[in-house]
Amino acid sequence: MHAALDRTTMKQWDARSVRFALADAFRVLSAIEGRVGHKRMKAAWPEYMLEQIDIAEQRLAKNIHQGRLKAVIKPNALQISRMETVLLGSGGMPGWLNGAVKAYPEHRQVLIAAARGQAKRYSGREVARWLGMPLTTFQRNRDFAASHIARQLNAQGVELWH
Repeated sequence: MHAALDRTTMKQWDARSVRFALADAFRVLSAIEGRVGHKRMKAAWPEYMLEQIDIAEQRLAKNIHQGRLKAVIKPNALQISRMETVLLGSGGMPGWLNGAVKAYPEHRQVLIAAARGQAKRYSGREVARWLGMPLTTFQRNRDFAASHIARQLNAQGVELWH
């Protein structure tokens, strides 16, 4: 009886929280990806995602030497673990994009494009334009796929991340 009460009072996944978790997973993946650049010079250097606000803040703090940033914040172990859970799966559960939403390939592709766009700080309007579809259709397809994932996560009792 207490389990039923706890289940109704605990916060559950919804389309928005799934979209944010997917975007975070793609952002972390981009930050830790493998080799970039010339083999001898940069064999193990990851590609850094620079944003204009970071550059502006470091310029104000006089931390830029010859156009380069001094420090780039790396993802922590929890962020990497969550990225692996979302994209690769864990505990016998497949990656979120390879679960039940795989039955809806068009919606899945829109959700992937939306999450990657959000990870790179593009608006939904920009991503919809790149996909060549109206914004409302883009949002409907994106939210359908994200809601489907949310239902699956809630049914399996996966706790909402904060």
